[in-house]
Amino acid sequence: NATWNLDPLPSSNQTSMAYLLVDITEDPAEVAPASAPADDSTPVNLSLVLDSSGSMAGAKLQNMKSAVRWVIDHLDPEDSIAITLFDDEVHPLVPHTKIGDKSTLLAQVDAIREAGGTAMSKGLMVGLGEALKGNAPNSVSRIIVLTDGQTWGDADRCRELAEQAGHAGIPVTALGVGAEEDWSVELLDDIAAKSGGHSGYIARPEEISAAFAGTVIAMQQTAVRNLRFSVNPAAGVSVRAAYRVAPMISKLWPAMGVENAAGEAGGQATGNNGNQNNGSTLTLPLGDLQYGDLQTLLLEVLLPPRRPGQYRLARLLLSYEVTGAPASEETQTLEAVATFSTSGQRGPGNPRVMNSVEKATTFKLQTRALQASMIGDIAGATRNLRAAATRLLSIGEGALAEEAEQQARLMESGNKAGAVGTRKLFYDTRRLAVAETDGASAAQAPAAPDTEGAETPGEPAANAPAETPATAPSGHDE
Repeated sequence: NATWNLDPLPSSNQTSMAYLLVDITEDPAEVAPASAPADDSTPVNLSLVLDSSGSMAGAKLQNMKSAVRWVIDHLDPEDSIAITLFDDEVHPLVPHTKIGDKSTLLAQVDAIREAGGTAMSKGLMVGLGEALKGNAPNSVSRIIVLTDGQTWGDADRCRELAEQAGHAGIPVTALGVGAEEDWSVELLDDIAAKSGGHSGYIARPEEISAAFAGTVIAMQQTAVRNLRFSVNPAAGVSVRAAYRVAPMISKLWPAMGVENAAGEAGGQATGNNGNQNNGSTLTLPLGDLQYGDLQTLLLEVLLPPRRPGQYRLARLLLSYEVTGAPASEETQTLEAVATFSTSGQRGPGNPRVMNSVEKATTFKLQTRALQASMIGDIAGATRNLRAAATRLLSIGEGALAEEAEQQARLMESGNKAGAVGTRKLFYDTRRLAVAETDGASAAQAPAAPDTEGAETPGEPAANAPAETPATAPSGHDE
């Protein structure tokens, strides 16, 4: 289901920006009902890639081992598991195997010890290889990566492996543990986006088991797997950015690292294949969909000049595999059609679409604040935190707005807790769900005024031309 922010769109002789909200949910005619019991679930194929470096010593290592023991205890005989450890090197602990003698597996987990530094790509490469061994159409596959440190010199290799996992239909759940440790939010987000998975923040070691349990339970409740969403724009139309806004907010495209590089250079962001997305097909891996769940995407779309009339602006294609069904890919196609009129609607537009725009903008500001805090740019971090607070107030999130303001004050005072709290706030913000009621007062609130560095996704920066041709370097904030 797809909804434009305005209906009709105003016709124009200049390039313009529009927002398209896309909802994806299960088709009851094709999959089991939402009430399907867990014991009817498709077999689980789980690959654990675990940081066992020296910094994991103590509570983190002990809680990680407890979490793995929980997973083993709650998997069924038809399920499979692989466990790979990494520090400076990779240490395969359990190759891909069916859950058989659990006592043997548990003894291997008990023997885990910490040592060395952090080289995530080595562990991810072996973990992906093990996951591929059990990646069959009648199973649900997932990789869980857990780390508490910054991997050095191999971040791009991690991204490449995550993209390979996405192509194979194996989402990666990338988890960073520790409030003050230096694990990279940017890298974990990129790994998740490129594979169709999710990233997460575990503040306290005691929360590792809950994070692992949530992933396993979601796998057991999967309705369709290997979702892939493609946008084929019409001539002159281009996708500028794509966000997932439900069930959690995340940037899907361009990846955070690509966005930063393009933004610093003042050029336009590039696509998954390294080319500017201007009329070319954009394909995004979305991972799995659980019974009764909803995924919602927000696309920022640059439109060429249009005269009044009705136009097909893009073809949307969704491909997926139904769990438990014969090995075949199902597809759904939707034409994204819009009407343009000289009297086209102006103003904030569809409340639900604009509510998601505000939340994506807030997430973007939180991302900037976090990145600035990590390099010691206190002025940039506090400016973006306060801009985010303004946005949060505009959508009725007063508690989060106060939290953002508090972190800004802490950072200005030189308190290290401000940087730590900024990371927590980043993950709290991404849990904001899209408003389900079109008439919600928060969704109808007008957009907060832009402040420096606080543009709405897709709007020109304050010093950019009001209208920018879609084929020219954008001058936009990204």
